[in-house]
Amino acid sequence: MSIVVYHKGQLAADRLALQGARTYLENISVMQKIHVSPCKRIALGYCGDKLDQTTIDNHLEWLLVRLISGEVNKDSSVLKIKLEDWLNGVDTSMIVMTAEKAYIYSRRVECLIDVTDTHHAIGNGAPMAYVCIGAGLTPEATIKEVSVVSNQCGAGVDVINQKELKPLVESAIKPKPKSRSNRNAGSVIATKQRSSY
Repeated sequence: MSIVVYHKGQLAADRLALQGARTYLENISVMQKIHVSPCKRIALGYCGDKLDQTTIDNHLEWLLVRLISGEVNKDSSVLKIKLEDWLNGVDTSMIVMTAEKAYIYSRRVECLIDVTDTHHAIGNGAPMAYVCIGAGLTPEATIKEVSVVSNQCGAGVDVINQKELKPLVESAIKPKPKSRSNRNAGSVIATKQRSSY
């Protein structure tokens, strides 16, 4: 009962969920599927079993540490991160987004795959989402369109853009801007040196 879409720096998801027994109309609920780390450096959009906030926070922290520490093979599009132990048997597919990259994870692959330069959708509405993205819609517009034609998606849209996230690692040393007087002094000296020849 989900759809999460990434394309061109935007991550969007619907909010429809089923809880408890799989009797459709009796168990419809609303669930937030996009979560952002408190430090605003990583976003997670997922489909699957409902996770409590502590579990989500632990997942975000775990991913953040591994992405920052370089426990990934930066020369490969398939990142060497095994997530099976981390998910502890939870049936979940996810899209992970940082300010620089986007990755997908599913149990079939069991590692993060870089999808930054493409698009990806997970959940029941994924086949329709690919059609919408191919037609030029944004992820947010895609979620809205798929929700109109599918009773398995809907209940609103959550969106986060990559530009809203902070870089994984920020430089501790920031260059001082050159003052106007220093720039002019250098050009005066250079002019005097050229004229003395």
